[in-house]
Amino acid sequence: MRRIHMHAVTHPSSFQHTAAAVAIRECMPQVHTMVAEFDRRRKFLHSALARVHGWKIAEPEGAFYAFPDIRGTGLTSASVYDRLLAAGVQMVPGHLFPMGEGFMRISYATSMEELDKAVGRIRHAFP
Repeated sequence: MRRIHMHAVTHPSSFQHTAAAVAIRECMPQVHTMVAEFDRRRKFLHSALARVHGWKIAEPEGAFYAFPDIRGTGLTSASVYDRLLAAGVQMVPGHLFPMGEGFMRISYATSMEELDKAVGRIRHAFP
């Protein structure tokens, strides 16, 4: 098992090297398209959540997540989670992260249509 594990997780096989080389050589236009799309979603979500009553948000700089500050609502992250879930929005409450109480985590790795729908529901839950 040690030998199988070593070869499975410590280095890619030759066919994976070949696939990576092809991807780097031939897929960069698609990569640039997706980077631009995620940037559009990031900017949209940042702007929209900054206008939610009691919420503040720093502009996300990486990954596919925003971590809005919900302390202005006077509620715990667990309470905000419950309110959002009742409104049909799934987020991760900040208390599940080290020193994250008072924040929520939301992913923007979904369609603009879904983000727009979620933002509408969030605004409805926090008028």
